[in-house]
Amino acid sequence: MNKKQRYLSLLEQIHFPLWIIKDFSWFIALNYEATASYFKYFSLLFAIPTISISLYLIFTEKRTFFLFGHVLLAVWLLANTLWMVTELFYHEVKIVSLLFFSMGAILIPFFTVMVVKDFKKTAQHPSE
Repeated sequence: MNKKQRYLSLLEQIHFPLWIIKDFSWFIALNYEATASYFKYFSLLFAIPTISISLYLIFTEKRTFFLFGHVLLAVWLLANTLWMVTELFYHEVKIVSLLFFSMGAILIPFFTVMVVKDFKKTAQHPSE
């Protein structure tokens, strides 16, 4: 694995904890009034690097299989973040969120087919 691949792998691994922190902050902001004013901005603060990393991974990935996975995650993350903005900041962007969720739902079967094909290929030629 070269330096660039290690860097991209690191970004992929950092992406998920950032997403979890964003969603955790969203949950706290919705359910605990005393801290809501802080955590709603905290969730937005963590949404920015999470989406940025997701988009960066899309534009730097050359392998189709992984690119498709990054696109699927980015679409879902954008939908999730727009939903969060609707709930926390009272900006009505649910329809845009629904659009991104629908795109993700449409992509899932295609991604699943790619995963199965890749699995079958590796099962037939494990050394490649």
